[in-house]
Amino acid sequence: MSDSTTSSIDRVFDLVDSVVDKADRVLNRTKHTEEQQRIRRANRAEVDTAPSVKVKDAPTSSTALATRPRFYIVEAIAAESGETIFIVTDGAHARAECTTRELAQKILRMLMEAPR
Repeated sequence: MSDSTTSSIDRVFDLVDSVVDKADRVLNRTKHTEEQQRIRRANRAEVDTAPSVKVKDAPTSSTALATRPRFYIVEAIAAESGETIFIVTDGAHARAECTTRELAQKILRMLMEAPR
């Protein structure tokens, strides 16, 4: 009998403690927030703010090399229709889909002959 009475009294006090803690957090929200921020700041790693030593770079050439993208034709089958299509691409972002190889070859020639 005494064990059940003691455990029920403990539960009542636990409930009262949790209600008091919640009320304290709501009423003293700024105090708790400042404490949490202080703890977070203390746990942060130290950041090295010393200026780094600057090493002079060797003089560089101002010559720039411009390269042309290399276009090529890829033969594929269209997923929707199942027909053969010819894709002119540079392997990255440029892409043109053609229904005939002749049209794809014309586009490829125009791309290769285009001025830089």
